[in-house]
Amino acid sequence: MKWRLTTVTLAAAALLVGCGASGHDIKGSFVLTDPGVTNSGVYCSGTGGYSDIAEGLGVTVKDDAGKIIGTSQLSGNVQESSGSTCSYTFAVHVPDSDFYSIEVGHRGALTYSRDELEGRKWEVGFTLGN
Repeated sequence: MKWRLTTVTLAAAALLVGCGASGHDIKGSFVLTDPGVTNSGVYCSGTGGYSDIAEGLGVTVKDDAGKIIGTSQLSGNVQESSGSTCSYTFAVHVPDSDFYSIEVGHRGALTYSRDELEGRKWEVGFTLGN
């Protein structure tokens, strides 16, 4: 029994290592421009119709079949010197696909082909607000 457990454990470890080696890391930025942003000195977030925009907001990536293949969250928010802009970043590891649909919160997805993302060095940028 011990041999079987070791074999299963080694096989599972090899599978996990193999999964981690394939795919890509998509790095993104998200900028909210809103004259009403709030800043607690540490956190910056939207207000009113943008009140859902804050550190921790979910980021979802789907493949060309509409299947969720990666998730992340907005982090590292910074209020710009103008006082009306919050900037966030995110990163998410995804497997290979022909197309990637990326959505921040419920703000609508943007779709990129694999070739587009390769040309962008797997970096995307989103802006919201006025």
